[in-house]
Amino acid sequence: MPKTQIPCLLLVLTASASAAVFDFSLTGSSSGNNSQGGGSGNVQVDDATVAIITPAIDGIQLTLEALSGSGTPTIGANSQGVGVSTDGESDANNTRIEGDKTEAFRISFDKAVSLDSMRFGNFTNTEVVTLTFISGSNPFTSGTSLTINADGNQGPADDILLASDAIVTGGIGVIQAGTVIEMTVSADCLLNEFTVSPALPTAIVGSVPAPVITENPNPGPNLGSTVIADGNLKGQSFSVATETTIESFVFECDGVTTPGNFSVELYHAMDDVPWLLNPIATGIASLPAGLADGDLFEIELLDPVVVERGSYVVTLGGVGATEFAIPISNDPLYPTGGGVRNNSAEGWRPLINADSDLVFAVTGTQAADPFPAAPAGAPNIVFILADDLGWTDLNIGGNGPNVLGGTDYGSGYYETPNLAQLAAEGLSFTHCYAQPNCAPTRAAILSGQYACRDGNGVYHVDGLNRGRNSPNFGSAPQFTGPSQNEDIPASHLISAEVLQAGGYVTAHVGKYHVGNHEGGSATLPENQGFDFNFGGKQNGNPGNYFSNNESFNGALGDGLQSYAKNYTSGYITDNLVSVANGNDPTTLLPSTPDKFVQDGIGDAAVAFLRDHAKGNLSARPFYLQVHSYAVHTPIGNSQSRPDLLSKFQAITSTDPRHGSAPYAAILENLDQSVGRILAFLDDSGLASNTIVVFTSDNGGHIGPTDNDPVRFRKGSFYEGGLRVPLIVRWPDGGIPAGEQTDALVHSVDFFPTFVDAAQLSMPTQNAIGDPVNYDGASFLSHAADPDTVPDARDTVFYHFPGYLDERARPCEVAVKKIDGKDYKLIYTYDTGYVGNSNPNGSDEDGTEGLDVLTDNWELYCLTDDLSETTDLLDGSSYSNWLLYGEIAEGMAQDIVNWLGQTDSDWAPSQITDGGTPVPFLSASTLPAVSVPFEQTFRITSSVPNLGTDEISLTWNSESGFSYDIEVSDGLTGWSTLATGIAATGTSTSATVPDPDIATSDRRFYRVVLTP
Repeated sequence: MPKTQIPCLLLVLTASASAAVFDFSLTGSSSGNNSQGGGSGNVQVDDATVAIITPAIDGIQLTLEALSGSGTPTIGANSQGVGVSTDGESDANNTRIEGDKTEAFRISFDKAVSLDSMRFGNFTNTEVVTLTFISGSNPFTSGTSLTINADGNQGPADDILLASDAIVTGGIGVIQAGTVIEMTVSADCLLNEFTVSPALPTAIVGSVPAPVITENPNPGPNLGSTVIADGNLKGQSFSVATETTIESFVFECDGVTTPGNFSVELYHAMDDVPWLLNPIATGIASLPAGLADGDLFEIELLDPVVVERGSYVVTLGGVGATEFAIPISNDPLYPTGGGVRNNSAEGWRPLINADSDLVFAVTGTQAADPFPAAPAGAPNIVFILADDLGWTDLNIGGNGPNVLGGTDYGSGYYETPNLAQLAAEGLSFTHCYAQPNCAPTRAAILSGQYACRDGNGVYHVDGLNRGRNSPNFGSAPQFTGPSQNEDIPASHLISAEVLQAGGYVTAHVGKYHVGNHEGGSATLPENQGFDFNFGGKQNGNPGNYFSNNESFNGALGDGLQSYAKNYTSGYITDNLVSVANGNDPTTLLPSTPDKFVQDGIGDAAVAFLRDHAKGNLSARPFYLQVHSYAVHTPIGNSQSRPDLLSKFQAITSTDPRHGSAPYAAILENLDQSVGRILAFLDDSGLASNTIVVFTSDNGGHIGPTDNDPVRFRKGSFYEGGLRVPLIVRWPDGGIPAGEQTDALVHSVDFFPTFVDAAQLSMPTQNAIGDPVNYDGASFLSHAADPDTVPDARDTVFYHFPGYLDERARPCEVAVKKIDGKDYKLIYTYDTGYVGNSNPNGSDEDGTEGLDVLTDNWELYCLTDDLSETTDLLDGSSYSNWLLYGEIAEGMAQDIVNWLGQTDSDWAPSQITDGGTPVPFLSASTLPAVSVPFEQTFRITSSVPNLGTDEISLTWNSESGFSYDIEVSDGLTGWSTLATGIAATGTSTSATVPDPDIATSDRRFYRVVLTP
């Protein structure tokens, strides 16, 4: 399957692409003051030789004339820019524009332009630059001038944006062709460069020019009008189903109060309002002369803008005193878009109601759709991944994913009612396994491969040599871990790419973590199959859970920043009150206006769902991947939403494992965002044919939470690091509600499961044509009928060639079901390494962490020993070897066979010892236990008593084990005579009744060793 190339939706293609930069840095300058990508500017001036220059850049001709009230002016020049030289002066100071000599520049252009930015040299703390109207058409929005007041923060390499910089007083619109403005300075400085953009052409048209992409031409019966002015912006959203080239916008006029200039901006939109904060295109235009009520006017883009499928919004705003109106329809005549306004601190919101639209049109052309229709009935998919959520953290009860054999191991303190509802409506998996920390699990999910394959290669976060070189206990690392990937290779087709190519619309929200490292931007979500990327980048935690000045921490990508707006009472009422659960979100104001990241993730997810439901892509199913940052660190009171924190601070925990109020607050915030997603699916009628999957990327922390009874924590290959909750809901797919399964599932299984549900096929080649194999198996059929369809997976494998502080050392692991019980076999290469923990300490690192091993092998029966406290291969128990040796041998051979695969894309990395690769394990090193014949497990004495119908047996035994006695007449069928006879030492005797001993022709007896 060839890789479908989708241009990055975060790429900003603004009007600066057609802007002209007049850069006056001298040839040979290396000061970094120019923006031309080299050591010189693009306008060359010889010092003190001419008074007027007329350079042309990108089709725009400038006339720059020097003036002086103190003598004969010429244009002076030095390495920072140009000034005025009076009477031929040429030293550095005298080539500046000097206010005390009344030196100035007069500036004009041969076509209408907007003056976007300026740069100055020697612009410190006292200079004031003034731009003044001289002749032509006054471009200034307030009076006839504009001032720029130096504050010491702008050097010759810093753009001063005339439309938005705080040091600018006044405003400037379109400078018409031939209009002259004058630049003066209070003290002295140099003009380094300025940037201008051609004004967008406008014209009155009799009808909408063809070809029309989309339009709302009919105002309908409920006609209204909306005013556009400075600070009163209006916009209209629309959606396109395939790549589109936009050439112009057409609006109807509903009257002009004050003619003049207006701004035009085009944004990516989500749920009608601007989504990405940087516009795709921007410009200044003038209302056409003679524009009147009822006229159509066209705004032509200087360069056609190519956009990918999705939603967009075009916005208009008055510049200066300009004021005009556009008619609106208040009827549901244009369902795939909406009119919006931005005229208050609340930001962008609907015009009047959800049905309000501007009377408008978009012209241009659309390309053929490169994607096929999805298979009929293909479900929507919502995949929610928590971050660092432990197996015991959910409070679900009933048949939840952390309930085993009727015992509820879930939290008695944390509250997750929305996830409890999801479990009540879906199937809970009690034996779901992830990788031990964040990035490897995400790579496994997206790639469908273990880290040993070429399409993955992500074994660990950051690197494989994170051991303690000077441990307090145990030995230093004996081996060296190999290099590894941190990104999924761009050549590998991930799940989103396969779904997208199969007809799905795809979106990623939140943490990504497996892109933009060694693979660069090609491995970010928007370049690996996701149509929309809400914040995913390379970072592994949010940095800070709260926004600051309506912006999230830089660890979060651009696609989430529009959801960092402060809380308002309207937002709280619309979004948080309905999911409140004993907390009062209205108390967030006025003291805590800053947005919590998890609420922003919920906003983005719901915005995508709402946008998709009404846009031109609604006929296609969607894949929405919501990867939360919660409940990853930072954890603390200052990192928790105050209303939720207060709730849990008032609760006294009765669960000895769980009592952290800030952790509980962050977890319930996650649960509430899940509730918002589920509510939208229910309210929109999408729930029945939408697969909802909830799981976690690894086990929980120790400190903020506790994973007991499962052993240890995130980063570990014991159950506390690997076992995670999994809930799956799909009513139309027949997945039963409120039930459980103990089927083994691993993170690599999600990719093939989603592809299976979508009725698509897994690729056989990667993007460059190499054969590709997958380690995942679809569990969809089993989930739909868990009682009769067998598990899709036989064994879960792990290969870890590295170290992680006190949590992990080089190992191989297998988890397998055998005869109805779950076993875990671990092979450790460096048995002396335990990191920096205290094996004898009382904390959980000491009591549950790594131990110095006497041999390489550990075997645990997870069914009987969930906490992994009893190693069944400790090398000292002959009885354990009799019971479990065959199981261990089989599982060891499974690992050997797994590591020895010969697929062309199978390449497990190896640790090295002094540069020499360390061989993989051998099953022959299992610690078999042998004893002399006279000590072997056998019956040493048997005495029948026909008079009393009893049999007395003596056998070799081992303390700590129990035995059953069974009887048979012919060695083909055995009946139990006695059970649970405890060993009394190395020899045990028992006399048990046998009612048939006297009447049978022959009797065979055996003693059975039981665990």
